[in-house]
Amino acid sequence: MGSMIAGHATAAGTTRYVERFAGRVPAEHFRELAGGARVSSIGIGTYLGREDAATDALYHRAIGRALERGVNVLDTAVNYRHQRSERAIGAAVAAAVRGGLGRDEIVVATKGGFIPFDAEVPSDPGAYFQATYVRPGIIQPGEVVGSHCMTPRYLRDQIDRSRATERGACWKASVAAPHPFTVATYSRSSRITRLPGRIADRLSSRTPSTGSPRGRPDRRHRRSGT
Repeated sequence: MGSMIAGHATAAGTTRYVERFAGRVPAEHFRELAGGARVSSIGIGTYLGREDAATDALYHRAIGRALERGVNVLDTAVNYRHQRSERAIGAAVAAAVRGGLGRDEIVVATKGGFIPFDAEVPSDPGAYFQATYVRPGIIQPGEVVGSHCMTPRYLRDQIDRSRATERGACWKASVAAPHPFTVATYSRSSRITRLPGRIADRLSSRTPSTGSPRGRPDRRHRRSGT
């Protein structure tokens, strides 16, 4: 695995990023946040797409191009494309840093709370859930609502996965220091879009006492972190 790149988005770093584009983009394209960080008025998201190497490469290229063109806000989540989007951002940011961009010029925002698979839907989702989260004690019976777990124990695990996943040397390189972290919220009365029935059926039949990943995150969320 690669080593982590030290640092995180700062007021000085993001100001330096803005200065790179003086005269190239309208001044109002960048906005100042509380604390002085400067961010582009648009960001690049990484929610959609197939869970495959071709889509990883497309994201890598698009993120690199966005950073070259004045977009320094990268949005992702541990569950996007089964963790592959975080890893694609990691690879793209690592490449940008090697090319001369500072890690402190880039804002990476990720989210947690939704229960993710790892790179692809496993052949036995219920067994994956038990082996990955239940048996290690990360999730206890009764702590899952819909597709979400909100306990501090689980969220710590998700932050660790975002920073350094099993196959995430590239993501480790991009998220070595504190970054914005969003906690998705879930209401028991809210309606969520379900995964394909065959997956939901297998999950519910194999993990009735603990719940399991069965849908997409609720769009409402609250901010946490810096």
